[in-house]
Amino acid sequence: MNTPPVSDPIAPLSAEALREWNGHVDNVLRGVAHALNNRAASMSALMSLCMEPDYSREATRAQVSTEVDRLHEIVNVIRAVGGPNGGVEAFDPGDAAQAASAVIALHASLRDRTVTINAVAPPVRTHRWIFVRALIVLVGRAAAADRRAPISLDLTEHDGWIHVAATGASAGGPSPYIHEIAVVLGGEPLAEGSGFRIPSLAALRQREGR
Repeated sequence: MNTPPVSDPIAPLSAEALREWNGHVDNVLRGVAHALNNRAASMSALMSLCMEPDYSREATRAQVSTEVDRLHEIVNVIRAVGGPNGGVEAFDPGDAAQAASAVIALHASLRDRTVTINAVAPPVRTHRWIFVRALIVLVGRAAAADRRAPISLDLTEHDGWIHVAATGASAGGPSPYIHEIAVVLGGEPLAEGSGFRIPSLAALRQREGR
């Protein structure tokens, strides 16, 4: 099987591809700002409760713990859309899809959409952080094609390749970002514009003679 090598993730993308990704970054930052505002309001309310003579220390501690967990989730989302974050690594595509789902949950244009993730795929070896971004863009592409329909993000294995596709993503035509990032990930875009594919870890090892 011919599997292209993973490319340099720092290689410059086209202006069109960057514009597509930057639109998602703006929407995620809007969602993050909204979420942080909610967390600040919740912490302020907790502080007010602490001033009440009959407040429950245990209940307040549990609420504070919940708020801290939510803040950690926001930090992870910010990291997901930040600068380069790590080199090539082996990982479970399903875990990466869940990371993308956390970002989508804060994405100002996607957080109200119904997105179902179906991930039945073996491990891959590539840039995990770029893979997560590609999933976000793919869901965004599907959402733009139909603003009401539920979205299904499917990760499946076909003859040593992991196919990543989203329902409706092809309706808007090929995505410049997905087209270029698929190559960076060591794969290629799907012909119909619905997603991309990358080789599985097992296929890469077979290619390397291991």
